[in-house]
Amino acid sequence: MLIENLIVDIFKSSRKNYGTRKIKKELSKNDYKVSRRKIGRIMKKYNLISTYTIKQYKNHKSKSKPNA
Repeated sequence: MLIENLIVDIFKSSRKNYGTRKIKKELSKNDYKVSRRKIGRIMKKYNLISTYTIKQYKNHKSKSKPNA
């Protein structure tokens, strides 16, 4: 229960941005050794889904250089 509460707290304090890798880093700073798989299972149990940005295409209006 302690680890689960820590994971939920870290996730919420990161404004729902941290995934398993960053949560694992935060836990290891506090001397907790937990695998990414276990963190992922706990996140799934509490329905914690990290937000991420989708890369968008940006149109370029300048022409390419002739020597390129």
